[in-house]
Amino acid sequence: MAKYKKLNINDFGVLDNNNKKYKDGVFTLQLTSWNEFHNVVKIFNNNTDYFWRGQTNNKPLLSSFDRYFTDKKTRQKELSKVSNNLKQRLSDFKNINALTTNEIWAIGQHYGLKTPLLDWTESPYIAAYFAFYNKSDAQNSRVIYVLNRALKLLIKGQDRFVEFDLPNNNFDPSQNQRLINQKGKFTIALEGEDIKSVLDKFWKKTRNKNKYVNEIILAEILIPDKSQDECLSALKTMNITHGMLFPDYAGAVEICKIDLGSDN
Repeated sequence: MAKYKKLNINDFGVLDNNNKKYKDGVFTLQLTSWNEFHNVVKIFNNNTDYFWRGQTNNKPLLSSFDRYFTDKKTRQKELSKVSNNLKQRLSDFKNINALTTNEIWAIGQHYGLKTPLLDWTESPYIAAYFAFYNKSDAQNSRVIYVLNRALKLLIKGQDRFVEFDLPNNNFDPSQNQRLINQKGKFTIALEGEDIKSVLDKFWKKTRNKNKYVNEIILAEILIPDKSQDECLSALKTMNITHGMLFPDYAGAVEICKIDLGSDN
């Protein structure tokens, strides 16, 4: 466990106590404005053992595959079917045979295929973009999750993270510019469970809770929905835009569909 540095709830002592809570490795922060997010980022800053993910709501941290294929009995069969089909469709592309299964999943993930991977990023502000870029009818909070890589060691030594050293591997950068621009990382659903459930099970089973007490494995940062315009305007000044994150025709069409309200 010493390999990965984890923040402690005491590191956030400067924040309003009424807006934060901690339970079993999960730290929740309710912010009142977009500006407060900068202060949170400063505390997390320089700790590369945390990855970030933005969502329009606090739906379970499940892969797209596991949100769609809910039958656990047939999960592996369906997963193999999708994997084999993707490999066959990619077989004519250069260097495909040199890629691992997870690298092939990553290609599918970034082009909209339902895979067992869940997207994360090294950048808190790219995560913020994904939390806010889509419109929301609900007057609630957008959510930015922050996950420590130590999770890979907590769960029976099984590696839930998929990390790529881009572009110094078998990936063709010209085919994976999205992954590079988004500073992408992934977790992988080993048995189709969401990350919160996995962490909860670990906490209930471990006999050495004192070793981890007050340590932050997963943080969820809630930012008011009304902050959307301010957030996107600030991110634009950082050159974090849809065009930068999705530098292809498919990305342009996707944001057009969102603008028109036809993305579903």
